[in-house]
Amino acid sequence: MPLRRRVLLVLVLLTLGGCAGMPQKEPLQVTVAGIEPLQGEGLELRMLVRLRVQNPNDAPFEFDGVSVTLDVQGKTFATGVAGDSGVVPRFGRR
Repeated sequence: MPLRRRVLLVLVLLTLGGCAGMPQKEPLQVTVAGIEPLQGEGLELRMLVRLRVQNPNDAPFEFDGVSVTLDVQGKTFATGVAGDSGVVPRFGRR
């Protein structure tokens, strides 16, 4: 086997081994904890939506800014953003 093919084979094997060694993370679990009406403008409906975020992983999850889309029965019901930042602790909730 030529040297070039051997080097390519080794690089491919190292790449695949590196991917296999990466830890698998579970997705965050997000549920609606509460909805409160806010003063709207014109025909705009505004709500304060409180979310409960649970982190099932063994490492904390840091965030800086949030964008949310709330779907109800497969259709977009509401969207929103917040400039908050924080940390969801390992095996914890916020």
